[in-house]
Amino acid sequence: PAPHTSDGEARKKRHRNKKSLGERVEAIISRSIKKETSSGDEIRDETKAFLQNLNAYLETKQQMDNKYKEVDEFERIASFVLTDDSGGIELKEGSREFKPQYQQQTVEGKPVRNIKELYDAAEAAQPIYEEFISRLYNQVCQECKGDGKSEITFAPLKEKTRAQEKADDDYATRNPGPGVSWLYDIVRGYIEF
Repeated sequence: PAPHTSDGEARKKRHRNKKSLGERVEAIISRSIKKETSSGDEIRDETKAFLQNLNAYLETKQQMDNKYKEVDEFERIASFVLTDDSGGIELKEGSREFKPQYQQQTVEGKPVRNIKELYDAAEAAQPIYEEFISRLYNQVCQECKGDGKSEITFAPLKEKTRAQEKADDDYATRNPGPGVSWLYDIVRGYIEF
């Protein structure tokens, strides 16, 4: 029989495989450049731009991977139990039809109908969010060796005018509506390591 692997071990393996993907992409870029230059052909401007963007992405990814290793030297974060996502919020990809259970809800548990209801719910959710993120932050800090320079920051609620603009610009055509019921970033914060 095949040996049993835990979810944490599987995540660690996927994390290691992602690093090798970056190495494989770098090898493909290198071969492409050699192939084009050895044939005497000039590299097209579009190809140069693509390769520069890809290289910038890979460098950023490497920096992020290095920071991850620094923060989670023993890969303890990778062993945290996480729940899988829902398979997305769209009923059918590209359809503009969305699963109503993912609309923001009022404090009474119904889909929000306007910006006031959205902000009433956000104000009620903010202390719960901050307490949850603080517990998660403390758990990560206890599990990982860090340089002690990590910080948690909770931002104020997104400005109402900006939220309404985003709802109108990005979510107005979603069904079911209204657009404000699809805003997820009213309550926010971040952790910096």
